Amino acid sequence: MELMQDYSLSFTAASLMFFETEQIAKLYLEYKDWSKVATIVVDENYLQKGTISTRKREFAEIKKRLQNLEFEELEFMTTCTTDELKLFCLFLCAKTYRLIFEFIVEIVREKYLNFDYTIYDSDYINFFDSKKLSSAKLQSITENTTYKIKQVIFRILEQSSLIDSAKNKNIQKPYVSKELEDIMCNNSQYLACYLYSDNEINSIKESKNV
Repeated sequence: MELMQDYSLSFTAASLMFFETEQIAKLYLEYKDWSKVATIVVDENYLQKGTISTRKREFAEIKKRLQNLEFEELEFMTTCTTDELKLFCLFLCAKTYRLIFEFIVEIVREKYLNFDYTIYDSDYINFFDSKKLSSAKLQSITENTTYKIKQVIFRILEQSSLIDSAKNKNIQKPYVSKELEDIMCNNSQYLACYLYSDNEINSIKESKNV
C-alpha cells in the first residue's frame, strides 16, 4: 500500500495549553517578532515553566500552532472568553496535527451524529490501527509513544470540553458563540471539530457568501 504524507506527532510535547497559547499570542502581537518572543518565553521564563528544555519544546509547538494565523485571529484570542479560547485552541490543534483532526471528525463527530455519546477504547484502537496501515511513522513508534499519543489526544478533548473527562469519554457538543463562528469563516471545514454536521457547515458557508 502506498504511504500517505505522514503524521506530525509532536503534539505529545504540549496538550491544549490554552493559557500559554493566549499569552504567546499577546507577546507576538506586541513585538511582531518570533525571535523576540522566544527570548522572552524561553530564556526569560515568562510563563514560569520548569526546565529550559521543556520551555523550548512547548514554545515550539505553540509557535507552530499560531504562526499561520491572520492578525484578526490572533487578536480574537486575546479578547475572547475562556470557553471561546479553549475551542479556538482545539481548532489550532486540529489544523496543525492531522491525526487529531481525523480522530475528531471520523470518530467523535461520527459517533455524536449517530446519537452514540461515549467513546470506547475499542473506538480509538480501531481508529489508530487503521491509520497505521498507511503511516510509516505510526508503524515504527514504540508502545510508550503509542500510549502517549492516546493520552494527549484525550487530554486535549477533555481540556476543550469536547468530552466530559479523559476517563469517562462522554461526548459533549460545545456551545459556539457567534463571534467564534465568525472568526472561523475562513476555516469553516474545521467547524466539524465542534461536531457540526456537513449540512450545518454548508449552511454557514452559504450565509457568509451572501
